[in-house]
Amino acid sequence: MNQNKQEDENHQSFLENLHGKLNTSNEVLEKVVKSAVGYDIAKKQKVMEGEVNEVYDVTPTKGDDIIVRISREKHNRFEAEKWAMDKCRVAGVPTPQILLLKDIKTDDEALHICVENKIEGVSLEKLIKQDALSQSEIKDIVVSAGEILSKINSIKTEGFGEINSLGVGEFETWSEYMLEQNKNSNVMLGKAKKIGVNTKLIQQAFTILEKNQDIYKNVDSRLAHSDYGIKHMLVHKGNINGIIDFENCRGSDIVYDFAWWNYFGKNRPPVEWLIGGYRENGNLGENFDTRTHLVKIEIALSLLIYYGDAGHDFAKEITTKNLTEDIAFFK
Repeated sequence: MNQNKQEDENHQSFLENLHGKLNTSNEVLEKVVKSAVGYDIAKKQKVMEGEVNEVYDVTPTKGDDIIVRISREKHNRFEAEKWAMDKCRVAGVPTPQILLLKDIKTDDEALHICVENKIEGVSLEKLIKQDALSQSEIKDIVVSAGEILSKINSIKTEGFGEINSLGVGEFETWSEYMLEQNKNSNVMLGKAKKIGVNTKLIQQAFTILEKNQDIYKNVDSRLAHSDYGIKHMLVHKGNINGIIDFENCRGSDIVYDFAWWNYFGKNRPPVEWLIGGYRENGNLGENFDTRTHLVKIEIALSLLIYYGDAGHDFAKEITTKNLTEDIAFFK
């Protein structure tokens, strides 16, 4: 069995184990669907693809199919997501429309629920895994994704970091955002040890972020999807028909989504295709490579907490690989 296939199977096993623990009652689902569209559930299927939410593909007794997403996180991100997706549709980005946001308390837990219309299409990730597209077709789609990203980044936000329901980020400046992990150095080092990452890389990362503060000046705050990748691009009849899952959206330097794409580049088409499409309508600005490497370092540090708690078996490899490459850029 080749390494990529083994990694896919390990990840699928991780997802199945995770989603096996997430089970909302039929009573709650029926009530939510009725509130959202006025009809009962004719058919539902659990979607086991994401790493945070419980998700159902639902066919009501009348009308179009819908998607029900259920979060158990303390921090409700669906309201910020609605703001982002509403703004994106105005900018010409194909996104779902949220039909209902509702908080429900059961005897056991508090649930944040989001109901949205279902967009027709299959994720680019699935199509690639199924060898359903030629390289030329994949490139055309990714170039198109770059053009769409320029529309997402055209949306102005206020402040930086995760935004609230009004599009306002938690940090006043990009510098504050980029240096936030440096304040938690002991926590970061502890998480690095937990997943087996050399702490010298973490120390070097702190130093590089600190030394490059001039790069953070005069950065405009723009909307970033913050998980812009092939699993969130729905393709229908050869074209991108929908961009989904803006739950992690934030205000940032426009390089954020390029850095994120590159961070997980092993399983994605070349980021150069994405950049090429972006340049059709958008301006990448000065010091693009430097800014991208700095954000990749910040992403590596911020993901340490998640990796340390989630139990991903690839955490050590991907963190070490990216930090080694990004630190080398500044030598």
